[in-house]
Order: sequence, then structure tokens, then C-alpha cells
Amino acid sequence: MIRKACIKDEKPIFEFLLQEPAYNLFLISDIQNFGFDQPFQEVWIDDNTAAGISGILLRYYSHFIIAGQGSFDEQGLAEIAGKHPDFKLISGKDDRIRSVNKYIPFTSIQRFYFAELRKISSTFSPKTDGEIQKAKAEDAETLFDLQKGIEEFREMGLTREVLQATLSSGTGRYYYCIREGGIISCAGSTAENPKAALIFGVCTAKEWRNRGFASLCMLSLCRELLSEGKRAYLFYNNPEAGQIYKRLGFHDIGRWSSGRM
Repeated sequence: MIRKACIKDEKPIFEFLLQEPAYNLFLISDIQNFGFDQPFQEVWIDDNTAAGISGILLRYYSHFIIAGQGSFDEQGLAEIAGKHPDFKLISGKDDRIRSVNKYIPFTSIQRFYFAELRKISSTFSPKTDGEIQKAKAEDAETLFDLQKGIEEFREMGLTREVLQATLSSGTGRYYYCIREGGIISCAGSTAENPKAALIFGVCTAKEWRNRGFASLCMLSLCRELLSEGKRAYLFYNNPEAGQIYKRLGFHDIGRWSSGRM
């Protein structure tokens, strides 16, 4: 039976999500950070009284995340997302999103490699230097202006509202590089919880690419996360970027996808 989740469901929800903590990073972090009573977040569960929770759907603004184990009402959860007035994007494990496509007519699907960092490689050394700073909430507008010019970010549905909320709430952080008085590269995190963080928003302005600036930002960001006892995760679909991440110490652990209507 599908129903809206509330605070009394928190314990069984986390028991369900912690079966696959890496893949459920978004869900764990968003529920820990924002709970069940925010206007921008909703949670639905497929809850069978005997078997417990078998599926979950979360809305964070216009982005939906779906997860499930074994047999669950995938169609019911998918249709809730697809018919929601705020729907723009739904993400999850690659095989799950392929299956959801039967119920939501996507106009496009993006597929990614999913990678994990536990330790920075001792041989990793960016090929450049630069002024690296940690972003404050008031930097959100400038960071968004950089990111909105990147085609991949437009496909991912990034908005000023979400970036501002990430920095203001402390659920993510950004490091950026300055050249000639402006921000030319950045790397950020989102969906942070006490054990993990998702690397997000890694980009460089076109005229400054291939000089190692994104690597500098990534190094500062990942060092800080690891120093706090957090593992870092990221998605990528660019082979060149993937090689940079692997030199830093990331290794692939699976696949992730996002579908848009």
C-alpha cells in the first residue's frame, strides 16, 4: 500500500535505506536534513504491514528519487511522480529508471557511472595552482551563473533555488577558483549526512578548461570531507572527467540514471 510517510515512519525508512547506503545517499540525507514537513519535500512509501517497506519515492523541489527492493508497487510510485505538478526529473539506480520508463514517457534519459572515494591517491597532483576559496551563501548567484552555461547542468535541472538552499542550509559546500577577478571553476557537494556526501557541480568555464582548475577545487573539497570522516561519491558520464576522478582516488561502484519528461 502506497501512502505518505511521516515522522513515525522514520525508523523503518532508515532500516530500509541502509540496506544500500551508497545508492540511497540522496534519500538518507534529504530525510535526515529536512524530514517530512517541508513544503519542498515529500516522501511516499510502499508499506506492506507484514513485509514492511519495499519501495520509496522522495520529492525534493522538482527532483524525484525512487528506490525499491524486491517486488513493490513501482508503477504506483512512478505514476505519483509523473503526475505531480512539480515533476521535472526522476533519478535512481540505472535498472530502476529503465523500468520506470514504462510508466513515465521520458523525453531523455541520462546514464552515469557511480563512483566512491575513501582515500585520496598519494600520487594525485593538480597541474596548476590558483586562488581557491570556500563558498558562502552569498556566492550562490555567481556559482549558478557559471554552471548555467554548462550544457550538462541544464539537462540536470539545476536551479538557483536549489543551489541557494544547499549553501544556506549547510547540506552542501562549494570550493571555487578565482582568476582575473572572477570565478572560473568550482566543485561542490550536496546531500551531505554525517557519513557521506555527493560531489556535485564540478565545472570550469570553457576558456579556462584543461588547466587543472577543477582538480584543485576537487582536492580542497574532498580533503575537507574526508577529514570529517565522510566518504565522497559522484556521478559522471564524461570519460575524460572519469579519468581525473580516478587519479584522485575514486573507483566505480555501479550505475545511476535520471529521466526527464
